[in-house]
Amino acid sequence: RLLKLPAARQAAARAVEPVLRRLDEPKRLAAALEAQLDTSAPQAQDGARLAEAAALWEKVGEPRAAFTATLRAVALAPADLRLRAQAERLAEAVSAKDELLVTYEALLKLKMPGLDATLPKRVAELHDALGHRAEALEAWEEAVAAAPDDTALLQAFADKAKARGDFARLAKALRLQIGKSPATPTRSNLLRELANLCED
Repeated sequence: RLLKLPAARQAAARAVEPVLRRLDEPKRLAAALEAQLDTSAPQAQDGARLAEAAALWEKVGEPRAAFTATLRAVALAPADLRLRAQAERLAEAVSAKDELLVTYEALLKLKMPGLDATLPKRVAELHDALGHRAEALEAWEEAVAAAPDDTALLQAFADKAKARGDFARLAKALRLQIGKSPATPTRSNLLRELANLCED
């Protein structure tokens, strides 16, 4: 009952945690672990608590609660690829790619330390999967800016722009590809395509 009272919630959760561990009460233990979190001042151990809570929620057949806990853990440790992989899996299981996308975009806006260049690409892929055509192209462009040496990513951006008739972005992609291509038939083809695009 004390877990339901905001003023006593954290203290009560800390007190009952060892008891619930001894009793092997995974569902109540998961709730107690989450209740210990102070959203106004995150602590170093909060990520571990959330990860454990997520595993417990999944153990008792609560994938939605597991997903929510995992998302909160990702927000605290966005560079943890294991956590992100778990969030991706659970988002698929509970049809919550939109919530995953919101979390990823928030992390990018906050410029959280330790983020790798794959996250902007994943944001673009999620926009595509959710049918957000305009947002997806913008996200692909931002992904290319985050990983300018990734030629496969640059090609994907060019393909998306071409498929959707965004000729301004296609021209940008072609110029970037030309700048990264040596004097080969590939470069000649890119120059020809850019010239034809400018004529059109």
